[in-house]
Amino acid sequence: MNPATAIAERLALLCRMLVPYALLAVLFILNIVPFNFIAGGSFKAAFLLMGVYYWSIFRPTLLPVWLVFVCGLLLDLLNFYPPGLNALIFVTVRWLVSDSRRFLMAQGFAMLWLVFGLVAAVSQSLQWLIYALLSHAFVPFLPVAASMGLAMALFPLVCIFLHMTHKALPNPPEKFVS
Repeated sequence: MNPATAIAERLALLCRMLVPYALLAVLFILNIVPFNFIAGGSFKAAFLLMGVYYWSIFRPTLLPVWLVFVCGLLLDLLNFYPPGLNALIFVTVRWLVSDSRRFLMAQGFAMLWLVFGLVAAVSQSLQWLIYALLSHAFVPFLPVAASMGLAMALFPLVCIFLHMTHKALPNPPEKFVS
């Protein structure tokens, strides 16, 4: 093989491997930006949770626990949440979903969507409860419910991009396939 061809192939592989991380960075930024609605409310969708959920099923080796923890911690700091709140939730989701990945990979999209809805509802409700307890104040649940609905509505669209990225990645080595 020509050395220039080998370098070009390695560079192409590196670029393909960076695409999921770039997409996670976009999801991270979208997670910070609130969606404003005419009804007078602004809500944040759980975009990063979508990425953690998807990659925990289809490419868990691509999403190490330390990266999930750091993303959650950065999200907490940028949103002025108690430090570690999202980190704990994301690491827990990563762990639980990765343990259930064989079951989830065998399911159709409707079941993946339904399970994501359950994951989003539990994680955002837990986030709301912990935030309310730590702030010693009543925090309205309606924005959280709207955020859950928005996450459920946007999940199929985000999943299209995640799936296209997944298909562009090289096949994992056999030792990583479980």
